[in-house]
Amino acid sequence: MISEPDKGVRTAIAGAVSTLAKGVFSAHEEWPELFASLLQMSQDANEGLRVLNFDLLAQLAEQVADQLKPHVATLAQMFVMGCQDASTSVKEAALSATSSLIKELGREPEVMALQCVINPMLGVMQACLQNGSEDTVIEGLDVIQEACLLEQPLVNDHLEVIVQFSLGILQSKDYEPGVQQAAGQTLINIIEFRPKLLAKKNLVAPVLATLMGMIAQQDSSAAGSLFSFSAREGVLGGEDDEDDEDEPEMDVQRLAQTTIDCMAINVPSKYFVEPALALCAQGMSSPDSHMRKAGCAVLGVIAEGCSDRIRESLDNILPLLLQLVADPEFYVRECACFALGQFSEHCQPDILYHNETVLPVIFQALDDPRPTVQGTSCYVLEYFCESLQPATLRPYLNPLMTRLANLLQSSQKSTQEMALTAIAATAVAAEIDFLPYTETICTILGGMMFATEPNMFAIRGRALECLGHIAVAIGDTYFVRYFETGMQSATQGIQLKDESLKEHSFVFIANCAKVMGKAYESYMPSLVPFLLEVIGESELMLLSPEEGEDEDDEDEEGDGNGGYQVQVEEGFINAKKAALTALGALAEHTQEAFYPYLQQSLETLMTAD
Repeated sequence: MISEPDKGVRTAIAGAVSTLAKGVFSAHEEWPELFASLLQMSQDANEGLRVLNFDLLAQLAEQVADQLKPHVATLAQMFVMGCQDASTSVKEAALSATSSLIKELGREPEVMALQCVINPMLGVMQACLQNGSEDTVIEGLDVIQEACLLEQPLVNDHLEVIVQFSLGILQSKDYEPGVQQAAGQTLINIIEFRPKLLAKKNLVAPVLATLMGMIAQQDSSAAGSLFSFSAREGVLGGEDDEDDEDEPEMDVQRLAQTTIDCMAINVPSKYFVEPALALCAQGMSSPDSHMRKAGCAVLGVIAEGCSDRIRESLDNILPLLLQLVADPEFYVRECACFALGQFSEHCQPDILYHNETVLPVIFQALDDPRPTVQGTSCYVLEYFCESLQPATLRPYLNPLMTRLANLLQSSQKSTQEMALTAIAATAVAAEIDFLPYTETICTILGGMMFATEPNMFAIRGRALECLGHIAVAIGDTYFVRYFETGMQSATQGIQLKDESLKEHSFVFIANCAKVMGKAYESYMPSLVPFLLEVIGESELMLLSPEEGEDEDDEDEEGDGNGGYQVQVEEGFINAKKAALTALGALAEHTQEAFYPYLQQSLETLMTAD
């Protein structure tokens, strides 16, 4: 192998050597010449042989890692020399070999001998960033991510350098999304598995400041990325705002926000909350509107992880936040409303005591000319109003319902959808006080509940769901006039090939059953068998080999070799859960009318996946 001049032949021989080594060591034989040859190649003047040495070591690490343990200290020095080689090819090969050995020895104490290679590896990755070898950087970051998961403190002494390297990648606009994703995941792994060490090395505040600065530096609106962070992608994902759809920037903002959320959840509060709230206050008070946006965004992101401390500080936080809901810049208003929505969701019940200051400000935001501000205001109302007592909500109902009814006439589907959700929450909280607004709202809903265009099915489903909540609010006596129309929409909706519409139809059926009870008797012969069919539908699909070869289907997981696959599409699962809820509601509230279906229901439930 050493004397062979042809690179292709040398590589083929290296593959054969690694396979042969596996056989030799499996037979408990010795092969001292192998390591002597490796040492010789690592010092050879021929660049190709030095590259080949590390390529062979990478293969040996995968094949015979246990036999490399006695030599790991020598190999570590070899890797350090390789990472410092004058040749870029040798450096990259050394990094790959180091990565392979760390992965194979990760749970063994011998892996600590490779600690000295971490800094040289980072040096190679820095050089690769400059010469465009981003795949090598991703490979190196991948092994550092794995090292963070190990019990062995392989990366502990290098945490500051790793964090700065990762942040540098995230801050730059020069790198491909794949590299930035890898850098973001590296930070997240450090935060999840080394949170106390991150804090003790005084890295919390610098990391937070950098991430907040990244959010501020993006020219795009934060609404789409905030709502995808908050599991509401598609509701405010950008269709309403032609200025916020710059995907690379959105990716950076999502990465920053996800990383901050991870810190809020994992870093001990005694290290995290004070610097986080101080940075938010500093950003929100800044004369720079982009920093105000970032301050509000970060405050909203940390609301869940820091909810206990934020609840205690609402008196201090809310005045400035409410002021920013009326900021001159729309992207600040969006983020301020988002933060209020997060408070409404995660800071219950304390946030409710501030209804006299919060609700008037949100009412003004509902009149904002920007659809995304209107939508985020509805998000606040959804969580704020659903927990209010009817007597507390009563003085606000008229101005609130006037504005929400106007939003239902919006040309923006996402605004309509959020308004429907807010109306549903308001109805549940207001109870019978909602009655004066029922006819107006239900008339508008009637125009939405029979939409036939697939792109309107989300609105149709939300409208039907909203009608079900109104039923619960006003009771059977007042709702009976709307019941037949609602059931007509629901029974048609469950026949359409749209899982989300099915889910909302089932939710309507479940809510109405609580109120209308035996009024369902005439629907039972067709409705119950359909519910049982949905509930009994298998979560396993038998695919042909041709279907199994399709690996591009993101909604299903399988081995690509035919046979069974598990359906993991979220809409399918949610529709099935909603069907179960509807069946349970019918069984409970239709009483003896359900008896003819009891045996079949029990059999289906006992055999369902």
